[in-house]
Amino acid sequence: MLSEGAGSRALLPVEFWGLGRFFSEACGASVKRVEIVKFYNFGLLLGEPVGKLARLIREQRYPDAWAEISHLPRVVDSFLEETVDVDLPHTREAAEELRNQLQKTVELLNHGAVKVEIRELLLAAGLVRALSSNFRIEFENESRDLNVFSVSDVGTHSTSKLLRHAHKNLPHAVVLRLDSETKNDLDEAGRCLGFDRPTAAGFHTLRAVERVIITYVAKVTKKVTLKKRPRDWGQYIIVLTNHGGDPKVIGNLQHIKDHYRNPIIHPEAALGPDEAFSLFNTSISVIIQLDAAIEAIP
Repeated sequence: MLSEGAGSRALLPVEFWGLGRFFSEACGASVKRVEIVKFYNFGLLLGEPVGKLARLIREQRYPDAWAEISHLPRVVDSFLEETVDVDLPHTREAAEELRNQLQKTVELLNHGAVKVEIRELLLAAGLVRALSSNFRIEFENESRDLNVFSVSDVGTHSTSKLLRHAHKNLPHAVVLRLDSETKNDLDEAGRCLGFDRPTAAGFHTLRAVERVIITYVAKVTKKVTLKKRPRDWGQYIIVLTNHGGDPKVIGNLQHIKDHYRNPIIHPEAALGPDEAFSLFNTSISVIIQLDAAIEAIP
């Protein structure tokens, strides 16, 4: 086996080779984050070595030729792995053919100095070039139909963070005390904010707050469960007021109830983006207040 120090390309960082993820899961199986620069790097890494391969073989510089393409099968493997769920059937088929030929050519070059005739190596280089060209054509054709969009940040919130884990806007200590359903609702609210679905964001935000309210009411009243009816924010506020709940918390709940919760339950009502953003931020503060009030009760 030739040393990886035989050519300068083997010294490039792994990340630049394109071995990092082209996509990372953001919010479920149907949505992936696209890192455009990785496709650019993939093209660079594939194009230049393939173009130089035949010339290096003709000059019988087999170690240099090997060093130029020895990493490319892994690069193509990375592309195939990261596009498993992407609608590129012909591109992926072309990539698999290219990968197989690259691997065969790498193996030939590894023994080229003693066992393989130059014409066989040149034939292999020609196949690599042809399959690389076919891959580019298929990718260019199919990529036109891909649904790739740009999503703007929401206020000061990074869209990627909203899509992945909006509940992390809360302090870590608070997050540790929340149940999974509350965190899931906050995460869903973040995704809806990120994709400009403000009314849906409002519903999930209010569901998250209500889960914490129920915990607080149970703690204040020393009851494990609440009556099935009535179960609404007005009743929560009455119960908290009658059982010595924190007045600041109660005041904030009353504000959310009057200005957000009550209007949003009507079918004809809808939140605007600014209202949903304001509600999300207000609710984060209220959840922190509720958590502190819960923790203050022996």
